[in-house]
Amino acid sequence: MKRPLTLLLVLAAAPAFAQYYGAPSGGMGAMPTMPPAPPPGPPPSYDYYGGGDMSYDSSGYSSAPSGNSSFATSSPGILSYGFLEGGYQYRDPKNNGLEGAHGLGLTLSAQLFQPLFIKAGFDWSKSSGGGRASREYDFTNASLGVGLYLPIVSRFHFVGEVGGIYSKLDASRNNLSFTEGAFYARPALRFAITEAIELQAGITITSADNYDTSIIDFSAYFRVLSQLDLSVGVDLGDEFTGFAGGIRFRW
Repeated sequence: MKRPLTLLLVLAAAPAFAQYYGAPSGGMGAMPTMPPAPPPGPPPSYDYYGGGDMSYDSSGYSSAPSGNSSFATSSPGILSYGFLEGGYQYRDPKNNGLEGAHGLGLTLSAQLFQPLFIKAGFDWSKSSGGGRASREYDFTNASLGVGLYLPIVSRFHFVGEVGGIYSKLDASRNNLSFTEGAFYARPALRFAITEAIELQAGITITSADNYDTSIIDFSAYFRVLSQLDLSVGVDLGDEFTGFAGGIRFRW
């Protein structure tokens, strides 16, 4: 009688014993289970100092980090060396026998590779002689040269050009007419005040006898679209004074 009673007491106490020592209800002797490990998180990301991404523009100088123009290390787009410029011009001869002339000018510049570019220019103007046929004339000027640019800082460039120039003045008075070819050299400075405003100044020295032997030029460009600028300028030569206004398309 005692043995069955003892067996019943052991069987009754077994669930409590298993629960006390962490055994699962599935049976005695089972190993305790561990909670599942959390899934791995994404790898950490690291940004370079200043944020944004580093890239290079068409000029080969590293661009400013995105969203922070104060870190600019490249030429602003307005200081491009690939452009087509055209517009109106007025020439005022210092010769008392000639009147002012109105005309058009066109300039094409293309960057071959850093820091080399080629530049071609053509302008034509005509004067009615103030209503006097004896003072009428046409003036044609063409140039072709090659240049180098040196960024002193990102917004300030030194430019040097050399090339050839051809000039022709066809006047009613034959003693005023001339045709001449010459060499020229032009050092200049380009300065981007902002990414939308450029100032430019230079001096052209030529080997001409009848045309300007030196011309000081000043010009300003104002961006109106992403690749389009308005321009105004003045040329101060020893034979002509010129004023111009037009547009410039950059690429």
